[in-house]
Amino acid sequence: MQLRENQVSWKDGTNMDKYEKFRLLVQEKLSMILSDMGEREVVIWGASEGGKIVKSELEAAGIRIGHFIDREYVNKQEFLDITVRNIESIDVKREYIVVAVMSFSYEIEELLKKKGFSHKDYKYIFDNQGYNKEDIIYKDCHIGRYTYGYKELLQHYPLATQIGRFCSINGTARIWNNHPVDYVTTHPLLDHRMFFSFDKQEKREEYCQKYGRYFDNVDFENSALRDNAPIWIGNDVWIGANVIILPGVTIGDGAILAAGAVVTKNVEPYAVVGGVPARIIKKRFDAETIECFLRIKWWEWPVDKIEENIELFYQPDVFCEKFGKELQDEGETINDRNTNQGSS
Repeated sequence: MQLRENQVSWKDGTNMDKYEKFRLLVQEKLSMILSDMGEREVVIWGASEGGKIVKSELEAAGIRIGHFIDREYVNKQEFLDITVRNIESIDVKREYIVVAVMSFSYEIEELLKKKGFSHKDYKYIFDNQGYNKEDIIYKDCHIGRYTYGYKELLQHYPLATQIGRFCSINGTARIWNNHPVDYVTTHPLLDHRMFFSFDKQEKREEYCQKYGRYFDNVDFENSALRDNAPIWIGNDVWIGANVIILPGVTIGDGAILAAGAVVTKNVEPYAVVGGVPARIIKKRFDAETIECFLRIKWWEWPVDKIEENIELFYQPDVFCEKFGKELQDEGETINDRNTNQGSS
């Protein structure tokens, strides 16, 4: 199922806003909170909208709230008629913490660890929620699950039609468009409405069709004078800081675009490219391993299967040996079955 970016799917496919989603996250984790809290006082981290939702749901489940903690405790002092205290006051022996911040912060977890809190001593409501767990559609681009950084990449010129799963995109990377280069001027006065009056628009459109050469562009930049063909980005691609991707390129699965690269041509799977214009620096693995990864397509697995085999992700050779053999065995089984059917 594919969703628009401003929608959130929750199990049955219902669309909801972030507050409704957060409330369901609290409800989902209530049983774990009840199991782990024991006799300790329940303290909510975050005197804010998330804290308000957590308080409501916990009290509905019969859990009494001791107090809130918040970095702004000096200014807040009280929230929803409950005392707000300093974060530094928390005590793992006496208190069970429910983190109600509606985003994920490593800093919060690090502070809790320093205070002696283990995963059984607190529940982070927003844990593991800072990315899309399903494929979505954003600005007419298919975005694969677990991919991040796509909003910034598509901010100015959404020329990509696909960005695969598990892509890591630095927030400074961008897609940029092409101008007309085959005519007297590269200036957009030839085709951009901003640079001519309304009464001249019909003629401009006529000339673009008459003299244009590029008719397979993305809708966002569909002037036939410009080569703004769609960009396609595979799965498990790492796009580094300040990378620029130009129209019409295909970036293969597993590729790395090094910081500052200007990508003007297709990038092979599992290639590391860099420079201006970007050229291949090296391949991440040997040809046999790359071919194996491309056959396995681990990014298509259910998340449960990835988690069950996560240790093998640290061992590429073992990973390929195990799952490459499984694919080979499956292929042989299918061939045997087809042979038997053909001879019967």
